[in-house]
Amino acid sequence: MHVEMADPSPSRTLRVYEAMPLAPAWVGLALALILVAIFVVGEFALGRHELLGGPTGVAREARIAILHILLAAYFPTAYVVVLRRTRRTLLELRPALQCTRSDFAKLGDAVGRYRWWGLAATGLAMVLAGVRITIATTAPGVDPWSWRGPEILWHRVLNPVMLWWLGCLTYALIAESQRLYRLAARLAPLDLLDIRPLTPFAQQGLHHALLILGAASIASFLVLEVGFLDLVTGIWIQAAVLATASFVLPVWGVHRRIRAAKRVELDWCRVELQRARTALKRGTSAPDRARVDEVAAYKQLVEGVRDWPFDPSTLARFAFYLFIPIVSWSGGALVERLIDALLE
Repeated sequence: MHVEMADPSPSRTLRVYEAMPLAPAWVGLALALILVAIFVVGEFALGRHELLGGPTGVAREARIAILHILLAAYFPTAYVVVLRRTRRTLLELRPALQCTRSDFAKLGDAVGRYRWWGLAATGLAMVLAGVRITIATTAPGVDPWSWRGPEILWHRVLNPVMLWWLGCLTYALIAESQRLYRLAARLAPLDLLDIRPLTPFAQQGLHHALLILGAASIASFLVLEVGFLDLVTGIWIQAAVLATASFVLPVWGVHRRIRAAKRVELDWCRVELQRARTALKRGTSAPDRARVDEVAAYKQLVEGVRDWPFDPSTLARFAFYLFIPIVSWSGGALVERLIDALLE
């Protein structure tokens, strides 16, 4: 995937969010609340609220409409967060990079600059997938494209918008992960005794995974509706695969650099041990025996260096993130039961 583009202007979406006096997460939350408020006011204005407790299925469609709203606000916000986080990661890695000031400025400017057809193709693919999902989740004998009420209208309008932004987010995640993968080639020679400067790579991957699984958590509430279990199961699986790939890809280049550096050091240790062994066989004095011990200890230290730039706590956090969608669904099911109990 190419991440350069002919248009030198930054992402328009990023510029819109950065023009706001709030952090992107707050902008996304505000957008979601505004859309939900418009939806609720419309329901009351049309008298639809009187049908929410009836057998017409309006409550189900209203809940699905709210989920569409939440995801339609989440995806562009997550897209912006990915770009901002990548820029922050570059700044954190600056001391470890071998590049001039102008080269580093180009690296930062390239974030979020994608070929328009790449974004368009990914977004369109998601929209077409949404068409198939709409048909699959529509009850038998019902026209999937009929607007049977204002709730369905919200579904049909927001669905392509939501999925388009999901495509853009997916493209950005892959592109920026690849960018960090290639960035490993610009790192200064690694100090295997201190790989803490490489931590931003792992943090970026962890951030990517959280964004993906956060979206899956919102979508998980669909499992409470009849006919969506297969869809939600598919979402969970795809989210877990994409989250894992987005977690690993940013650190893959660094992983290769660490392994290469370890091979160099271990080769040196082997040569030194061979020399010391030869000297010992020739009856060299005690200092040569001390040299063997020193090199052997250093070899053991190098072998103990982690091949990946993250520690067990990072892996534990990633594992926890993988369970967020399931926890979200469980919490939603519990809330639903509590509400039913109160209304009985």
